[in-house]
Amino acid sequence: YNRVLPRTALIRKWDSRMEHSVLSQADEITVTAPGTARYFSEKVNRTFHVIPNGYDPDDFAPDHPEVSANPFLIRHTGSVMETSLPLSLLQALSEVHDFEFQLEFIGAIHPALREQVRLNNLGENVRFLPYIPHKQATAKMQEATLNVVVVHRSAESQILIPGKLYDYLKAGKPILVIGPPDGDAATIIRKCRMGATFDYDDVSGVRRWIRALHTALRSVSSGTPLTIEQHLKTPFPKLEILFSPDHREISRYSRSALTEQFAHLLSGEPYSGPFDIGDTRNDPTPSGARQTDPPR
Repeated sequence: YNRVLPRTALIRKWDSRMEHSVLSQADEITVTAPGTARYFSEKVNRTFHVIPNGYDPDDFAPDHPEVSANPFLIRHTGSVMETSLPLSLLQALSEVHDFEFQLEFIGAIHPALREQVRLNNLGENVRFLPYIPHKQATAKMQEATLNVVVVHRSAESQILIPGKLYDYLKAGKPILVIGPPDGDAATIIRKCRMGATFDYDDVSGVRRWIRALHTALRSVSSGTPLTIEQHLKTPFPKLEILFSPDHREISRYSRSALTEQFAHLLSGEPYSGPFDIGDTRNDPTPSGARQTDPPR
C-alpha cells in the first residue's frame, strides 16, 4: 500500500527513523518469512527469528484419499486477484487433449478469470465454487489430485509466500506453484518435495509437468503394486522430484512446532530456530525484491 498511497519525503524519513529504532532496540524480532528477514537485515545487522504462519493440524482430517488420476481434479482454493491469474495454467490445459481433467476455483475470483477461461475454450472443464469455511476448504484440498497456488505478481514476488501454501503442504497432494522458480515459495516446495514451481509464462513447463503427473498416477492406478512415492522413484517415468513428500520437513510448519519455537524465544534463554536468519548482509537479496518499502 506504500506505493498505492505514496508518502511524502518527510513521512518516509520519519518512518525510516522509527523503523530503525525498533529494529535496533527490540530484544528479539520475529518475522513470518525469510524474505522479510533478508530485507530488514540489510538495515540492521542482527538475528531475525523466522516463524512462518504454518498450518493447523486440527483443520485437517487425519486420513485423506490417495492421489488419483481418476478423476484428475485440479483445484485452486482461495481468492484469485488480477495479480494472481493462473494464465499459464489455463493455456497449458487448453493444449491437453489426451486425458480428461476438471479444474475448480473455490472462492472469490477476478472477473478476468472467467474471460480467460472462455478464451482458452475451457468452459466445459472449469467450475467456479463460492467461498466455503476453512475446514471445508482444507477437506477440498485433501480430495484434489493437484493443488495450485499463484504467487502474486509484484516487485516482491520472490519473497512472497501465500498462506494457502502451508495448508497445501498438510493436505498431502501434489502442489503446482506458479511464480519465481528461485523464490521463497519455490524453496519450500523443493525442500518438502511436494511438487514443482514454474515461472509465470512457462506454459510448456506446466503442461509437461501435469502430463507427467497424470502418466505416473495412471500407471499406479493400473495395478502397479507400489505407492505413488515409490513409483515416482522407478526408472520410468523419471519423476522422483515431482512428488515424494518429506514429512519431517513438512511437520516443521505445523503450528504446534512453530508455537514451541516461539515459547523458547519468550523464555529468554539463548535460542536459534530452524528458520532463523542472522547477519545476511552478504547474502544477496533476490533480484525481484525492492529495497524501497518493506513487504506488507
